[in-house]
Amino acid sequence: MHKNKPHRIVITTKDVMLILGKSNRTARRLMKQMCMYFKKKRGQYITVAEFCEFVGLTEEEVLKFF
Repeated sequence: MHKNKPHRIVITTKDVMLILGKSNRTARRLMKQMCMYFKKKRGQYITVAEFCEFVGLTEEEVLKFF
C-alpha cells in the first residue's frame, strides 16, 4: 500500500528561495510584499494559492518543489 504524502499549504522564505532562485534577503522582501498585498496580520501565513496568485505560477508548478 502506498501512502500519499499530503501537500503543504503554506509557503516559507526558504521555499521562495528554492522556487524562484532568489537570495534570502529578496525572498524575505517578497514575503513582506505578499503579506501587505493580502492584508495579513502578524503571524499569519502565506498559502501556496496566494503565492501562486502573486507570482503568476500554477499550483502544479509550485507543488513539484515539495
